[in-house]
Amino acid sequence: MRYLLFIVAVFLGSKSFAQSGYSVSGSVVDENNRPLNNATVFMSGSQKITITNDSGKFILSRLNTGSYQMVIKLMGYTPFSQNIMVRQNITNFKVSLKINPYQINEVIIGGDRDRPGKYDLFKDNFLGTTKNGSQCKILNPEIINLKNNRKNGTLEATTNDFLIIENKQLGYRIRYLLKAFEYHYNNRITNYYGETSFEEMDGLDKLKKEWKKNRLKAYKGSLMHFLRSVYEGKDTPVKEGFFVRQIYDEIGDGNQGRLTLFTIGVGPVKFDNLVSVIDTSFVALKFNRGLYITYDPHIAFKVKFTGNYNNTDKIQVKFSYDASVLQLHLNDAVIDSRGSFTNYRAFFIRGELGEKRVGDQLPFEYQPD
Repeated sequence: MRYLLFIVAVFLGSKSFAQSGYSVSGSVVDENNRPLNNATVFMSGSQKITITNDSGKFILSRLNTGSYQMVIKLMGYTPFSQNIMVRQNITNFKVSLKINPYQINEVIIGGDRDRPGKYDLFKDNFLGTTKNGSQCKILNPEIINLKNNRKNGTLEATTNDFLIIENKQLGYRIRYLLKAFEYHYNNRITNYYGETSFEEMDGLDKLKKEWKKNRLKAYKGSLMHFLRSVYEGKDTPVKEGFFVRQIYDEIGDGNQGRLTLFTIGVGPVKFDNLVSVIDTSFVALKFNRGLYITYDPHIAFKVKFTGNYNNTDKIQVKFSYDASVLQLHLNDAVIDSRGSFTNYRAFFIRGELGEKRVGDQLPFEYQPD
């Protein structure tokens, strides 16, 4: 059985549904305080993006109250990334970019005979092998530096500029600023993270209707869907089709940590015991060991209306890919109504949700009808 694990690294974006919109404005300069024009400024995981003008100034408007990961990128300079809180208009936000002397794409004399195979492996584990992932096309693959790290037994990928990706299944053009990518050959584990910006693709009405249907399908059972339901609290996850149980123990098969058996609770967890309200925009999710998550509205319906469980009852199950295991890397995960969270290191995911890659991502502006 193929096990794909990855650290979630891309779910950062605007963090609430406040009725009033705010703006963030400022300027981008170099180390000598000279304005930099044409720098890309965006909120990661969203459709909010702009560029600086000749005076190095920018403005991002119609932002809801909450936390944003703001990213500034200009070729030849080290990218800037910072989490900012938006509770009112922010003005005079000044950023100084530093020259990156190493930002030159590697040129291999004579070519790399192994590149086609390495590139296919990168695509499968970065875009994903789902229907959505397989319909994605990277328009500028030549900027990807691919190399095998023999010491670590990994395939590594880096870029010095945005990857431009067309997702023809969901109707988005994606700019992805790849910060790190590693594929481990021995256990087929993939770690990657970066910053994303989404743009709606143009299409005829018939095609837009197809995209709408595909987006809803991608949303159902996704991490975004799950975290939004957690934010709503109480019985919302089970109402939304998630059957979530506490993990008490796990038994590995002794092969590179590939876990096969879990001891879990028979009944669903009570989210009232796992979620605490921070303020009107955020909640904190905290749990021990892990959560065993199955998305199946029919099962969840039975759990909600016919289940009568003893919280001490446990069963042992074999891990399969119709389920996911969610574990915390931090003390807790701070999430909001859009299903985003403030620290990309918060979660470690295996199983069904672990198979979802860039090709299955939706912007945080997405709302199912």
